[in-house]
Amino acid sequence: MRTRYLLAVTGLLGLLWSVSASGSPFLIIDGWGLPLHKPDQVASCPGGTGEGKLVKSWTNGNKMLKGYCSDGVAVDDWTIWHENGEKQWQVEFAAGHPQGKYKAWYDNGELQAYGWFDQGMKVDSWYFYYDDGSNRQKGEYLADEQVGCFKSWHSNGQRSASGAYVDGEKVGRWFYWDKQGQRRREVYGGSYDQGRCWWPLF
Repeated sequence: MRTRYLLAVTGLLGLLWSVSASGSPFLIIDGWGLPLHKPDQVASCPGGTGEGKLVKSWTNGNKMLKGYCSDGVAVDDWTIWHENGEKQWQVEFAAGHPQGKYKAWYDNGELQAYGWFDQGMKVDSWYFYYDDGSNRQKGEYLADEQVGCFKSWHSNGQRSASGAYVDGEKVGRWFYWDKQGQRRREVYGGSYDQGRCWWPLF
């Protein structure tokens, strides 16, 4: 199902978003439900739409997208739907940049990702889930960089990893578990300047 999901996302959003000077398409969602958006990229409205509300539908009649444009870029609330009618992602734009609360869903309706943007950069707490609703990862971002404690889980519910970041780099002690619960430890350089993890190891 996940392969079909990614193909649908790529097929849809590849049509929706313009390409920057670097050749990177805007807001194609990756396997974590995160848009592949860089803070210096601006999301232009599809089809050369300059002003006003934009609404499109799938060939089966279900909604495909609803959003707003100003001066040719995405503004205000945008919602994209899967072909089966389930929401795919939702976020507000400010001058072409994701701003505020962001949510993404699998095509079965389960939440895939939830977090916050500030001028196109990931900030504050972010949560990620598997397509059955179970936890996948949670952690903090500052100016689009991973900071402080990050924790992740395998699809069977077993812990996967626990450790801290500083400016997007792993620091200090990290613990990793396999799906059977066997633990190993790795030690990285640096100090816990932006927070550390506290998670029982038994």
